[in-house]
Amino acid sequence: MTYLRYKLKKKKKVKFLYKNKEMPKGANRINSLVSIRPLKGGRNNSGVCVFRRRGGGVKNFFRFLDFYHIIWEIPAFALRKEYDPSRTAFVLLVCYINGMLSYYLATDGIKRRNVLRTTNFFLEFTKGYTMKLKNIPEGSLLNSVELSKNSGGKIARAAGTFCILLKKFSSKKILVRLPSKEEIFLKENFIATIGRVSNLKHRFLYLYKAGQNRWRNKKPVVRGVARNPIDHPHGGGGGKPSVTLWGNIAKNFPTRKKNKYHNNVIVLSRKKKKKKITKIMTRSKWKSLYIDPVVYYQFQEIKKINKNINENELLSFEIWSRNSTIIPQFRNAVVEIYNGNKFIPLRIDTKLNGHKLGEFALTKKLGPLIHILGKKKKKK
Repeated sequence: MTYLRYKLKKKKKVKFLYKNKEMPKGANRINSLVSIRPLKGGRNNSGVCVFRRRGGGVKNFFRFLDFYHIIWEIPAFALRKEYDPSRTAFVLLVCYINGMLSYYLATDGIKRRNVLRTTNFFLEFTKGYTMKLKNIPEGSLLNSVELSKNSGGKIARAAGTFCILLKKFSSKKILVRLPSKEEIFLKENFIATIGRVSNLKHRFLYLYKAGQNRWRNKKPVVRGVARNPIDHPHGGGGGKPSVTLWGNIAKNFPTRKKNKYHNNVIVLSRKKKKKKITKIMTRSKWKSLYIDPVVYYQFQEIKKINKNINENELLSFEIWSRNSTIIPQFRNAVVEIYNGNKFIPLRIDTKLNGHKLGEFALTKKLGPLIHILGKKKKKK
């Protein structure tokens, strides 16, 4: 497990001890790539507290990371992996062939002396390589993905996170799935790094005493219910309206901006995925006409994606419900039906209306269906 333990000496100096085999022993800082982070205690330039529950903490250094990948077409060597107190992932100190040093966000699986490149062309599929999305094969795991041109890596920078490149289209757009399961369209000229972010064990990190939070510049939180009525709306007895100290709604209130700059590129929102699906038909699924609500919802979402796509590049999706009936709204869709062993592809046509999806993905138990394929011919 990766964590830092702090030992206080008589001179009250703080000593950092790395508890990981990947971490270097006695690593020297590169002064031109770091700066001391001032401890402001949640105060702004005029001394007013703008962020409560902040104060104290250990003095640390902020590493300047190159998310823009300024130097292209020059190979670099990984010198060492370092701990960064400003983020959950590790950082990688690299040295270019021309002698320049830089910090990168460490990709999982990169070791010392590995070669890293930032290139315009597809050379080879290697972890840590940075290139444009159009040169990366489908199904790849990505990190530090750009949201707009020359903006630097913005998405998938926390420990263990990654994006998935789902599909490339002829319209110079690329479908990418974010860590939140949201799917968006990005332009092919945006850059990304191959692989997932390092420090996968961060999710198992736990604090073994309350003082560790004080080292990290965090102070205890006093509940509003435990305060007096003059100090908080929840204080004293009576009802609790679930608001903040200033009276704003604290629960079930949307915080996302309505006119977010990348709202128009979202194909499948994470909000719609979590939305409860209402029943379309109330009758039993063993009676004649039945449509699984999940399947119907999948067809609606895939239609929106396939509107501006060529017929040869239509997206398909997997279906587990074999009892659902094919209706005219499903025409021209490409599906993959599970038959107990594998997914069998099928393009739905108007001639298939009224049939069950499972009729076109035969299993060993069912065998060939007579009413579709005809009676078996007797062997002579």
